[in-house]
Amino acid sequence: MKKWYILFVIFLAGCMQQAPPTELRQLDISPGTTGTFEFYENGVFLGTVSYTVEKKDTYNGEEAYFIHEVVDLQGSGLKMYIDASYVVDLYGRALYYEFEAQVNDETQTMKAEFLGDHVHEIASRPGKDFDKTVKIGENTFTLDNNMISQWNIMFRSLKLESGGNVVANGFAAQPISAFTVTGEITEMVSLEISQHTYDCFKMDFSTPPYYMYVTEDGILLKMETKDSTLVIVRKE
Repeated sequence: MKKWYILFVIFLAGCMQQAPPTELRQLDISPGTTGTFEFYENGVFLGTVSYTVEKKDTYNGEEAYFIHEVVDLQGSGLKMYIDASYVVDLYGRALYYEFEAQVNDETQTMKAEFLGDHVHEIASRPGKDFDKTVKIGENTFTLDNNMISQWNIMFRSLKLESGGNVVANGFAAQPISAFTVTGEITEMVSLEISQHTYDCFKMDFSTPPYYMYVTEDGILLKMETKDSTLVIVRKE
């Protein structure tokens, strides 16, 4: 399996929290907001991840955002299509997540309910079914494999400060794992995307081992492996 299919699997096991989670801020997004990220490996286009904030409504009596995300990637004889929906509260914390995926024409399905300090997931893959409950940390975000828009929601929800650190709890439904991501805001840089120049934080993440570029108000612009073989960039 090529690494862009396991983009965020390799760091999920054994990542223990080193510091309290970064303080949250209330999300500032509007229903109808859309965005697309493009995947490149060694300069070769692999496909896109697109999202739409469908509505702001209540979920189990709590104000929440309802988001739809589609992953469409293929290369070297492998292809992946994921049609996902998830619900987050006004601070981006996960409340519900489901998807139906086609991986090399094999169907996978998943539904996960986030319930305080644990998440209950029911999933089906070819030849195997899962029904698991996993303990999660405070302020957990859904950060699943190749679901880049979920990372965008996380950054929009964190209070980011120059020279500070990023510590956040996550849950990935595909490997059914809870984990903690950690990074350091190293500098402010200028980044050009689609002929637009943005001032943004450059973040050095140890888990996962990526550089990430995020504006001061939390808009994810770019992610790349430290050897630059895999680049994920926002399309304007």
